[in-house]
Amino acid sequence: MKRALLFKIILFSSMIIFMFVSCIDTSLLENDDNEDIPEEPITYVYSDIDSLKFISFKINDSINSKIYSDVYFTFDSNENKYTTNICYYHTNLNEIKSTFRTNAIKITVNNKNQYSNITTNNFNNEVTYRLYTINGNYKDITFKLTNDCNLDIPLIVINTEKAKPIENREDWIAGKMIIDKQLSNENEYIGNIEIKGRGNASWSAPKKPYVIKLNNESSLLGMNSHRKWVLISNPRDKTLLRNKVALEIARRTDQAWVSNCKYVNIILNNTFIGCYLLTEKIEIGPNRVNIQELTTNDITGGYLLEADRYPNDIDVPQFISQYANLPFSIEEQDPPNSIQMNYLINYINNIEEKLFKDNIIDTSYRNYIDLNSFVDFWIINELVYNTEVMTPHSCFMYKDKSKKLFAGPVWDFDMFTFQDKKNYACMNHLWYKKLFTDPYFKALAKQRWQQFKPSFETIISYINEQKLYITNSASMNWAIWVIDNNDNSDSSLPWDEAVERMKTNYSIRLNWLDAQISTW
Repeated sequence: MKRALLFKIILFSSMIIFMFVSCIDTSLLENDDNEDIPEEPITYVYSDIDSLKFISFKINDSINSKIYSDVYFTFDSNENKYTTNICYYHTNLNEIKSTFRTNAIKITVNNKNQYSNITTNNFNNEVTYRLYTINGNYKDITFKLTNDCNLDIPLIVINTEKAKPIENREDWIAGKMIIDKQLSNENEYIGNIEIKGRGNASWSAPKKPYVIKLNNESSLLGMNSHRKWVLISNPRDKTLLRNKVALEIARRTDQAWVSNCKYVNIILNNTFIGCYLLTEKIEIGPNRVNIQELTTNDITGGYLLEADRYPNDIDVPQFISQYANLPFSIEEQDPPNSIQMNYLINYINNIEEKLFKDNIIDTSYRNYIDLNSFVDFWIINELVYNTEVMTPHSCFMYKDKSKKLFAGPVWDFDMFTFQDKKNYACMNHLWYKKLFTDPYFKALAKQRWQQFKPSFETIISYINEQKLYITNSASMNWAIWVIDNNDNSDSSLPWDEAVERMKTNYSIRLNWLDAQISTW
């Protein structure tokens, strides 16, 4: 009788212990989503302290505010603790939830029970987890998380649905974007987006450029509100400054609209991909190229054209001009109908006929193009020695309803620019060879050069400011990327030396061009 009672007591106690262990087991596992570590059966060792361990442990980005990729730790035998460092962005470590699996019966930190995905700890200091056996013995395991980030420009975090890769320039991929101002004073942003690749030569580089489309029109980093934005990668520009500086030069002329751009660091699908330029995309609209959008009943405008031998989209309407053989495509709008297309082709060919047909140009061409815009376009591209005009490539023009043809906006300066050349880059290309045979156009170019030159002389100071601003970001960028060609003749130089060379080349170019123009 006593033996039977004793057996029942032991059996009941075992059931209670089993139920308690099962309950703890479920609480530790039910919230774990770590798919990176192979599943391992949890075996409870009730009295063996040395066997106590974390089967998995991480800081999960999906449950921690402003943690932008999962954080994993490695064991540091010198410090006898698990350590890691967040180096790509600044964040608050005050209240961090950890995600873990363990074989311990209980875990505490400073006598506070710990639950995976639930309990928060201050990781500004080392956090020591105490793992317990069934009989109350314990083992301490310490984690040290540091945030030694020296990047101080805004951060863009993009996660595509199910981390789908962006593999081409045709297919929009749905995702979510966060803009964290970091140490700047910029506005933040969070919203759903679509993203795809972009560019021609730049798309072939390892560091890819992208275009993003917001679900709703919005201002980003204080720039003009719109839905579409460009992430310029500058993959072959060792300075990372060429596009930014060239657009600043353009802003110092009277070009009607120049793309704004801001430096950002980017994390794409949990991977830091370096320093980019978030840039306003060239499109027709009140906050971009401010001309009337083409409707069915309009013939004289508005049109946004690009002279480019390698258009981004082969499906857009295209034509070759009659005399200069310039390849034009009609950009970013509904395709024109046949009447509109014929009008535009005839308009361009009429300009060229007045310039090219006879040995002496017909000065009535002035009634068809905006002279100031064509002079400014030439000055900008000539000053930075932009050989893309020769090809031509990325040479935009636009025509508003019942208005003349304007040159611009300027675009694309990351390759073959800011060289110490003492010859013209643009004088013999597009329509400029003929335009400069017109004494009136040439005199206008001299007058506008003299008008803008004082502001051009302060560009070196602007380069110094931008260099200081992106120094840390450039260092991190070139720690993960290597330039795969030598387009700018500076890829082998350290970043600092490449920037100094750019400044020197710019000064040489400015002085040479001024000397040439002063003789006109």
